[in-house]
Amino acid sequence: MYMESVGLWNEEKEKEWIEKVKKDVMQTFGEAEKCSKPQWDEMLKDVYKKMPRHLSSQLDDLKQHLGKYKEHYPIKGYSPQ
Repeated sequence: MYMESVGLWNEEKEKEWIEKVKKDVMQTFGEAEKCSKPQWDEMLKDVYKKMPRHLSSQLDDLKQHLGKYKEHYPIKGYSPQ
């Protein structure tokens, strides 16, 4: 309201800004999609100094599951370990 009252902002500037932000976000999103994703098990690393036993067990179970059913999971786009 203040910026409008002193002539620094208006509806046209608002529309231009929204379009620029949308363009910037979509451009950045497109660039990010081209990058390799982090290895899937990174979600549990570097969180704890020593990984809790229950999470370590879950990670082992997940590794076994992915090994057995890898054809059902699109993990090829992830960076190698």
